[in-house]
Amino acid sequence: MRAQLLRAAEFVRNARSQDPDALVFVHCQSGVNRAPSVAMAVMITEERSSLLVAFSEVRRARPSVRPKYIKEVALYEEAILGTSSTPALRDGPNSSEFCAMYYGLKNDHTDTEPPQNDRLAVDVSGELKEGGDVSPSGDI
Repeated sequence: MRAQLLRAAEFVRNARSQDPDALVFVHCQSGVNRAPSVAMAVMITEERSSLLVAFSEVRRARPSVRPKYIKEVALYEEAILGTSSTPALRDGPNSSEFCAMYYGLKNDHTDTEPPQNDRLAVDVSGELKEGGDVSPSGDI
């Protein structure tokens, strides 16, 4: 999984090197698992955001996210940033416990305003296919 997350971040870096104002949309079929995981990894790599900050931003854009790969993203954060903002997640609870414990995802958040971030636009409306090709000319 780490290699796929890194490839997605490289895709964004390549797009931005060609056009610094480029908007990058991360999407998948239902927008609750894989796309949010990829979006968080991109934010960790490109924005140097902690997992907690990245999760919060993605959740503001898409309140229904429930990424089952959150532990893998926590391990990715530690590999990229050299530290973990969620050691309990990395070492213990599963993703459902993490989401319920830190973010109360069972609550209705439909009134939440999406973040206004001109550096990265994230559309998490679908499911990323596992092992999907990441290339400047292809879709993730």
